[in-house]
Amino acid sequence: AVECSAQINFTNTDIMMVLDVTGSMGGTNPGDPAPRIDILKDTVREFHAQLEAASAAGSRVRYGFLPYS
Repeated sequence: AVECSAQINFTNTDIMMVLDVTGSMGGTNPGDPAPRIDILKDTVREFHAQLEAASAAGSRVRYGFLPYS
C-alpha cells in the first residue's frame, strides 16, 4: 500500500515559456479538435488559471513569454 500527498507552495516564482509560433502550428494533429496554435493558447491560459488559483495571497508569480518562429 502506498500513501502520498502533494502540495503546491510558492511565494515568488518566475515562469518562462518558450512558445512555437511557426507556420506548422497552424496544422491540426490527427484526433485534435483544433489547430496546434489554438491548443497552445488554451493550454497557456489553463496553466495560468491553475497557478493563480493555487497561489497564496501576497505571492508574486511573474510570467515571461518568448515566441519563436
